[in-house]
This record gives sequence, C-alpha cells and structure tokens, in this order.
Amino acid sequence: RVSRSLSQSIRYSNPLAQGEPRGRAGIAQAVATSYDALCALASDMGLPRREEQTPYEFIQSFPEGLEGLRAEAMSLTQLYVRSQYSDLDLEPRTLDALRRFWLAFEPIRRQYVR
Repeated sequence: RVSRSLSQSIRYSNPLAQGEPRGRAGIAQAVATSYDALCALASDMGLPRREEQTPYEFIQSFPEGLEGLRAEAMSLTQLYVRSQYSDLDLEPRTLDALRRFWLAFEPIRRQYVR
C-alpha cells in the first residue's frame, strides 16, 4: 500500500466526470488521461511501465495485483494505441469503455492507496 501523499495515481480522476468530451481530440485526451492513471497505479504498486516498453508490452507484464482490472486495461490499451498512433476515428463506444475502466479502476486504487 502507498500513502495518498506519495501516490502518483491519486492525481488522476475520471475525465468523464466533467462531462463527455467532444470531438476526436477531446476523446483522445480522455483516453490518454485514463491510460496515464493506469500506469500511475502500476507505479504505485512498485511496477511502473518502463520507458522502453510499448503499451502492449506493458499490458503483457501487467501487475498481478491489478488482475481484476485486466479486461478493462486491455481495452484501454487498445484505445490508447489507436488514439495516439493512428488517424482512425474514435467511436462513441469509446466513452463506454472509459466508463467501464473507471468503474473497475477506482475500487482497486482504493485498495492500494490509503
């Protein structure tokens, strides 16, 4: 466990709590913020994403303590790669995936950040 004062993940909150982002850039930013929160939580657990790791390599070495978040983390990783490295449109379903991620993320973060 990590204290709130030392936690990196505590700095992140659900970007959808401020309302639904608009346009590709807004959605891409919400995805990036969510992905950064995931990486920060792994770092809080002592297993940060290494600089040389791709998002897919990171998810393959996913911390065991985050196993309850694996499905949502896989989906988020795919969205992150798509939003950062392609020009493909982000579908409206992207927001549903982000909602599912944050619903799974928050309880797990509460287990590790006190």
